[in-house]
Amino acid sequence: MAHILKRALEVLRTEGPPGIVHRLAHLCGRHFSSIHMLVLVSSFDSLPDIVARQDKQTQAMKRALATPLDFKQVLLSDEQEIDELTELDPWKYPKSLTLDKLREGWICFVAKKDDRILACAWVVVNRDFDLLERPFALGPGEAFYWRGFCVPSCRGGGIFPQLMAHIVEQVGRERSITRHITLVLASNVAVQHSLAKIAWKVVGRAGYVEIFGMRFQYLWGREAFKDTQKRFFLHRVHQSSH
Repeated sequence: MAHILKRALEVLRTEGPPGIVHRLAHLCGRHFSSIHMLVLVSSFDSLPDIVARQDKQTQAMKRALATPLDFKQVLLSDEQEIDELTELDPWKYPKSLTLDKLREGWICFVAKKDDRILACAWVVVNRDFDLLERPFALGPGEAFYWRGFCVPSCRGGGIFPQLMAHIVEQVGRERSITRHITLVLASNVAVQHSLAKIAWKVVGRAGYVEIFGMRFQYLWGREAFKDTQKRFFLHRVHQSSH
């Protein structure tokens, strides 16, 4: 097992995640699965540049909107917004999960127009969390963003970047957050492009390769979740994760 892991790390170092995927997919066929994500970071120090850039890029879009966007933090008491989010959620997370996350301290923001939700994003600050069946650690002054989406009819209009820029500014100011982190699927070019508009940059990769019920987890990049100690490891997959 040790020599297999050593060889896998060497392929990951020289060829990246695609090299691992190509080899395992060829060997294992249907017994193989994987997820590959990019780690993106934005610094609160760059906020003036973000605001200036966002103002220039969205002037035409703002003029086209009959009414301006409203940004709102969703609370446990906001039953209407929670029900609407449950209906719109592209991942079809149940309402119970949304309520659990709000109780745990996750913060949900939405962008609205004419009392209708157009985009959403979640953030958690200064605490550890689990994702992809592995732990991630946040350091002091760090926040992680999750479950961001824009409704299909509004994609490409600059609404999601505006929402993210608003959250970065508000969370940074109110909670002394200076480093903002998110994970985006490596295949999701549209979201990567939206975040690049407001100065998010790729600093690493995270994901897993699974074969015959064993999952190799990786977290690559010195600037990616710097306080997370467990970066490469192997574990058996829980049945509920499928």
